[in-house]
Amino acid sequence: MTGSLQELSAQILFDAIPDAMLLVDKSGYIVQSNGAACLLFGYSKAEISGLKVEALMPPQYRERHCYNRDAFNERSVQRKMGIGGALAILCRNSEVLKADISLTPIDLAGQKYTLVSLREADRQQTNEEALRVSEERLRLAKQAANLGVFDFGPNYVINHWGEKMNMLWGARTEQDLADKRFITVIHPDDYHARELALSH
Repeated sequence: MTGSLQELSAQILFDAIPDAMLLVDKSGYIVQSNGAACLLFGYSKAEISGLKVEALMPPQYRERHCYNRDAFNERSVQRKMGIGGALAILCRNSEVLKADISLTPIDLAGQKYTLVSLREADRQQTNEEALRVSEERLRLAKQAANLGVFDFGPNYVINHWGEKMNMLWGARTEQDLADKRFITVIHPDDYHARELALSH
């Protein structure tokens, strides 16, 4: 290893964080951002630096936010923004997204800053829906192909055993097959191939 942890710059570490991060001074100006924040809002680092943080929210919320920012500066504690849900943020292309936002006060050399962490709420919901659709497609594909599927964990302990597997193997329950130690239903000619596959 040619480098060391000391050689890693703060910006490199900042950019490695997957959530969008903004460092904002007490007047509300953005002084630093990470790559995830630039990607989320659609600005380059040079463009987003120096913006008032209110520029990243829909106009109807800006005046109220200025008041809330001053109140936060008076009594800075780590907390989430908003009560009971995600907040609206404004991207450069005028798209409005929902995000979960957290605030962390930071004191650097006597100057007060706020680290703003943002996680897009709509994207998480979209990912969850995509996973649900993918699982449903897999279920339909298994059903159409008349496949039986199972998986196992360490020491080859079975974690999941589909109902179709019971039909294919003549087992009434997953426990029945476990009691047979599974290996007893493998054809002797296939035993070596099975052991070779499991060892990789």
